[in-house]
Amino acid sequence: MQITIFLAVTEGENIPGHLRIAKGDVKAYKIFREVLSDLKSVKRTFTTIVDNARLL
Repeated sequence: MQITIFLAVTEGENIPGHLRIAKGDVKAYKIFREVLSDLKSVKRTFTTIVDNARLL
């Protein structure tokens, strides 16, 4: 099984601002755009991390 983890943390403070875990064969770009859209209204700078992983 494959999962994709989308994480956004505040720049410099590393406080999680958004976390989404998608299961299966996902369209990472589409979900990543949704994450960015969710964060657009927040007046902070975020570092975003996307990690694709296979679970055994």
